[in-house]
Amino acid sequence: MTDLSYSPFDFSSELAPGQKLKAGDLDFYALLRRQSSEGKLYFNQQRAVLFDVAAIGTLRKQLLSIMGPEAVTGVLLRFGYTHGYQDAEILYQNHSWASDEDWLAAGPALHSLAGVVKVETQQLEFNRDTGVFYMQGVWHHSFEAEEHLRLFGPSDRPVCATLAGYASGYASRFFGQNLLAIETTCVGMGHSHCTWEIKPVAEWGPKGQEYLHLLERSSGALNEQLSMISSFVQTSRVVLFRWQAAPGWPVEYVSDNVVQFNLDPKKLRAAGFLYKSIIHPLDHELVEQAAWTNMENRVDHFSYDYRIIDDAGQIRWLSTHVSAQRNPQGQVTHYIGLNLDITHRKEIEERLHRLSIAVEQSANTVVITDTNGYIEYANPRFEETTGYTLQEAIGQHTRLLKSGETSSEEYKRMWQNISAGQEWRGEFHNKKKNGELYWEKALISPIKNERGEITHFLAVKEEITAQRQAELALARRITEMEIVSKVGAAASTLLDVSELLDTVVNLTRDSFDLYHVNVFLVDEPGNTLVLAAGSGDVGRQMVESGLQIPYLDDKSLIAQVARSQQGRIIYHTKAQPDYQPDPLLPLTASEMVIPIAAGNTLFGVLNVQSEAEAHFVSDDLQVYTTLTNQIAVAIRNARLYENATQAQHEAEARLRETQILQQLTQALAGVQHAREVIDTFLSSCTRLLGFDFVIFSLVDDTEQRVKAVAGVNVSDDHLKRANHPLSSSDIMADIIRSGKTEIISGWDPRFDVTIFESEHMANWGMRVFMPIALRGNNVGLIEVGFKDNPGEKQQEYQLRLLQSLVNQTAVALESARRYDAIENAARREQLLRQASAKIRSSADVNSVLRVAAQEVGRALGRPAFVQLSQKDNGHKKDE
Repeated sequence: MTDLSYSPFDFSSELAPGQKLKAGDLDFYALLRRQSSEGKLYFNQQRAVLFDVAAIGTLRKQLLSIMGPEAVTGVLLRFGYTHGYQDAEILYQNHSWASDEDWLAAGPALHSLAGVVKVETQQLEFNRDTGVFYMQGVWHHSFEAEEHLRLFGPSDRPVCATLAGYASGYASRFFGQNLLAIETTCVGMGHSHCTWEIKPVAEWGPKGQEYLHLLERSSGALNEQLSMISSFVQTSRVVLFRWQAAPGWPVEYVSDNVVQFNLDPKKLRAAGFLYKSIIHPLDHELVEQAAWTNMENRVDHFSYDYRIIDDAGQIRWLSTHVSAQRNPQGQVTHYIGLNLDITHRKEIEERLHRLSIAVEQSANTVVITDTNGYIEYANPRFEETTGYTLQEAIGQHTRLLKSGETSSEEYKRMWQNISAGQEWRGEFHNKKKNGELYWEKALISPIKNERGEITHFLAVKEEITAQRQAELALARRITEMEIVSKVGAAASTLLDVSELLDTVVNLTRDSFDLYHVNVFLVDEPGNTLVLAAGSGDVGRQMVESGLQIPYLDDKSLIAQVARSQQGRIIYHTKAQPDYQPDPLLPLTASEMVIPIAAGNTLFGVLNVQSEAEAHFVSDDLQVYTTLTNQIAVAIRNARLYENATQAQHEAEARLRETQILQQLTQALAGVQHAREVIDTFLSSCTRLLGFDFVIFSLVDDTEQRVKAVAGVNVSDDHLKRANHPLSSSDIMADIIRSGKTEIISGWDPRFDVTIFESEHMANWGMRVFMPIALRGNNVGLIEVGFKDNPGEKQQEYQLRLLQSLVNQTAVALESARRYDAIENAARREQLLRQASAKIRSSADVNSVLRVAAQEVGRALGRPAFVQLSQKDNGHKKDE
């Protein structure tokens, strides 16, 4: 067996978070530590040794015979006091107590757990502020009383000095004042119980001074007593030293049996001999530091191991238990050391240590179990491999690692072999603490004692997960890369981004057997990630919902990957505290997000999800990154194609616009009259621009009205009703006033309700109202739109062409109006000349008037009359 640090229980770990410790929570096994390889035992964090009570009684008897009752009582009181004071300090420093009462009760509890005595507290009262302290109770089964009766019979004074000293020391540290415990009745005196009281020293009076004197008694004559004691230890392996607490530690006493260390006792006893001179130079600092630290911390009993050099120059190992002696002022004046030669043990320990290091540092897992399979030891490699700490594993059955992947028949064959004393070799598919599966190649051997009985099993195991996974990964990667190539090839053939992404997400989901796949693209401003495609019906619903994620969203995994452009895997989504599940995808158990980028350009991210936990592994990032690289190239090519196609369409549109304008210019260039200009405009709107209907309206400045003068595909009644004062709220008048172009669908409050209802315009498509401007004045407006296709929308190029057409028509209309005015003026002038000539050729007045009426009527195109009147006695007379 290698060194074993053993602690099967930890009472602190059983407490709820924030819960304080109570005295009743103390547990013997939780306080016990042992290091078998070091030959050390620790109880309550202090090194302890086990002696049977009879041996301690024998020691007590020897001390009494050598030192006398009073001196022994003083020694035992001081021994108990130091022990109790130190226990109180350790319990205070290392635990958080539920109450002061629990801290105080912990001392008696320790004594009970250690088998020293059972303590029953019958009365307790204390107040730190007022200095009041009183405690009274009973000691049951005191080992001191029982041994005294066995060896000496009844005593005339209390004999439980160690218990009284312990109670005094513990209570004094607890209360922060000097308290004194005195045994008032004692079984060793023939009483039925050992009873005791604890209170401040001053309250005990003369009786307290007697005990206080024993506690503070000087050890001036101790050398003589030690000499007497040494006769008791001469035949033992323990060597007794006493040295001063001064530089170099001058030796004052050493027992004669020091010769077993190959040291001359006369030399050691010589005046001025320093104990430090025999200590190995490399251990000087260790020994000095141990003495200094314990002295500063008022720890008067401590142990340590170190090397010395004997008279032959050989190195020996000593284990020393040191007791410090203090003067009444509390200063350490001397040290008494009980030294044991442990050189042979150290050599064994060194060999075991080398073996232990080999096992501890082994690249293979080493586990030792009892015959039932419960783990007693595991090396650090076990923790690295399984994820279980050694504290978690010790005491657990090896089935802790069972994954269910190894057959029960294999386990059965293994137990049959090793139980029969044979080795077993095989492989396990085990499970780590985090649920991850791994493979191990194992050699399990029985460990037998000197009688050939199997006491333990030794397992040496080598993890071969990487080897197994490499084999599986190779096959998997070949398949995955074939899938990637398939998806990439499909994507590269598509030039429409939407179709491309729909194909990618569905093909990826089906080929990789995934739960869901979607793609988010970065919008043009670069501040939002927009869901562009999703697999299956759920994906279509998500896209139709317009799902978007802010680029700077710190909580979104999608946004995090987009910003870092580093792929991420979520092995267990439910274990992520900040994971944001989608209600449409409730079965997502693991997820991976990979950036879609080409060079320095980020197009978006690919999100793949699985219903299985830990479905994705780190190597998948490389596979899917290869896929996203191909997707990025396909997106870039599709967008380049779209841009090129759009540019081509725009060029074609511009060419078409130019051709239409040329046709319009040519058409307008051939007309001279206003009506012809209007007819040409109406024809161009329907024939060249594709509108369903056109209404041409002009402003009548004389009547201050706007009137429809012509139209296409509208009724005469509609044209007749489209006649409104410029001051009205009708849309025609509003457009003349505002000079703005408006596009309207459906009803508008400015419409003429009669026309709207009679023409059933609620079913018409969009209508465009555009003013006709000439030198800054709105001289009319046009109304165009779609009548037969309600869903048709105005195209941008149509509006541009319409505006150009209106502008050219306005100029042409003004020129035509001028031409018509000039032509009319010339025609009237000619008619006047013709009328004048006929009038001049008339013979009388009546002929003149008749000719004048006829010519004027001909010029005006309607009948004309001439009316004459004369005065008669101051009145007109019609003729």
